[in-house]
Amino acid sequence: MRRRIIKQLIYGLFFIFIISAISYVVYVALLEGPVSCVDGVRNQKEEDIDCGGPCMSCVQKHAIPLKAEIVRVIPFGARVFAILTFINPNTALGADRFDYIIEVHDTNDVLIHSETHSSFLYAGETKIIAEPDLLVKYNPRHRTSVRIIDTKWNKILDIKAPQIDVVNIITSFAEDEIIIKGEIRNKEAREFPSPVLHIILRDKDRNGIGGTRTVLGARLRAFDSESFQAMIPAYDGLQKADPRFTQIFVEAR
Repeated sequence: MRRRIIKQLIYGLFFIFIISAISYVVYVALLEGPVSCVDGVRNQKEEDIDCGGPCMSCVQKHAIPLKAEIVRVIPFGARVFAILTFINPNTALGADRFDYIIEVHDTNDVLIHSETHSSFLYAGETKIIAEPDLLVKYNPRHRTSVRIIDTKWNKILDIKAPQIDVVNIITSFAEDEIIIKGEIRNKEAREFPSPVLHIILRDKDRNGIGGTRTVLGARLRAFDSESFQAMIPAYDGLQKADPRFTQIFVEAR
């Protein structure tokens, strides 16, 4: 008798478990509905409306868009040299990658050239980038613009931009080229593989007149320094470069 009661009790508990599981599945499928991150309702364990839980993080959802602008566009040999500025106004969120497109329109506002590139931004960072080889003939009446077309946020870059100094900059003139030498010093306890150097030459009025972009061949180790050298063909106008105002911006992660 006792064995029969125990057996019935086990069957009863098993039956209750099955009914509970089926009820939960029906609730999720019919009442709670499929996961939706665009329904305008805080549900499905979201931290806020349509963010957190199964949706994108609320920090990313409420991120302020990156800003981009062209500082200067100038002729550079048979091509065009552009100085760009990118700003991340988010002080707690870094952009692991963003794609930007540079567009050139003629006097009739017809698109005649476009190029797409990518970069990254630390939290709260303002970055200056040199684009020395835009494959379009310079015309002062053309309109050149830059816009960001995609951003991938990543908390890996939520920290501030690394402290890397550029010192002992020497700009010298040869017969057919301009040589820029210097040293970059890493003040961080982490190392950076192949930092990118954005070099901008300026005249006596500090107007950008040309430049280049080069990759440091060596790994920049923690609390270490590396020498570099870059060469730029002496295009027309570059002889006006004032060595006192050469600027170098380091892009590293």
